[in-house]
Amino acid sequence: MRLKPKSLCIYLDRNGRFQVFDPRKLPASEAQVDLNDIAVAVINAGHQGIKIDESRLSNGKYVQAIAVRLDTYEGIIFNGLKAAFERKEPLPSPDAVLDLLKISCSWGDKS
Repeated sequence: MRLKPKSLCIYLDRNGRFQVFDPRKLPASEAQVDLNDIAVAVINAGHQGIKIDESRLSNGKYVQAIAVRLDTYEGIIFNGLKAAFERKEPLPSPDAVLDLLKISCSWGDKS
């Protein structure tokens, strides 16, 4: 019997934690379009609490890792949206998230 080689991806994320995952078990990028759109909109609006890293795997596919800082409003909000996405709940539009961030940032000194 011949075993197929298995691979794991290991990287150090922006929060200083090692992440280990099986790239075969990642959801297809099409499934995460809404979540990625929100992350990009938040970054483009100038918020520093979300970062996106992209790497090419040996099979030619790309993996995107989204890191959040939970000491920022955008990190806290995005973390909640990620949990909703994983529960297959509908996500708000990027504009609605930016509006929520404007309100949240006006309450305190987190940026």
